[in-house]
Amino acid sequence: MTITTLKLKKKPGGFDKEKFLAEFYETYESKAGFTQKKTFSPSTLGYGHGNCARYWFIAFNGADFKDTATKKAKSAMENGTFAHDRIQQRMSKMNQSYKVIAHEIDTWYQDPPIHGYQDSLIHDIENDLMMPFEIKSAKDQQWSTKEITQEPSDNHKIQLLTYMKIWKYDQGVFFYENKDDQKKLLINIEMNEENSNLIDYVFDWLRGVYDLYLAETLPNRAFTKSTYACKGCPVKDVCWKTMKDQAGEVQYPAMEPKS
Repeated sequence: MTITTLKLKKKPGGFDKEKFLAEFYETYESKAGFTQKKTFSPSTLGYGHGNCARYWFIAFNGADFKDTATKKAKSAMENGTFAHDRIQQRMSKMNQSYKVIAHEIDTWYQDPPIHGYQDSLIHDIENDLMMPFEIKSAKDQQWSTKEITQEPSDNHKIQLLTYMKIWKYDQGVFFYENKDDQKKLLINIEMNEENSNLIDYVFDWLRGVYDLYLAETLPNRAFTKSTYACKGCPVKDVCWKTMKDQAGEVQYPAMEPKS
């Protein structure tokens, strides 16, 4: 028997790995450019610039948005989207005790103006319950914390409570998947007094922000330039450079998402 030694192939002559990766990452589309928001987005509320009245004022008036996401972050978000779609497809195959009613439910609300897409609506046949689901993926440490506490992130909670309030659901479910090993975690949430008070506060805050926009009243900056909310804000340059001399006409506090 002849034993041959495996030889590692050398890189092709002239092949530039760095150049290849640079061009690969260029395929991630930039979200920069002029943008004018017409509604609040549930997925943006409860963290970072989504808690800033000044951001929303600028966004509703329209401004040049800067793409603040790194290429690595965009790759991670893409994986999150793939996981989201994969889980929905798997849910659609369930047909015994649970049945999918719909995915990506187009949701609108007038006062305050809100538009978003609820991930999934599941019929719990045995208990005759309609259960709105929000699907999320999380890194191992974040996932483990949620497993221990049985609590979603504050911004995730606001997102699901928004849909529950609009559609008048008493219960909802978070479906978390661990990014590292694909373990699954379900967390129930109820529209109890605490959560009802929380989402009422959020809606009142949004109404106040929108009233400032309609009244053309610029709010003061709720965060300093070095905070995470400002660093990741797509209109940071507009707020701190273009409008650097415009401190604002009224103090409007940042949203406090804690229940």
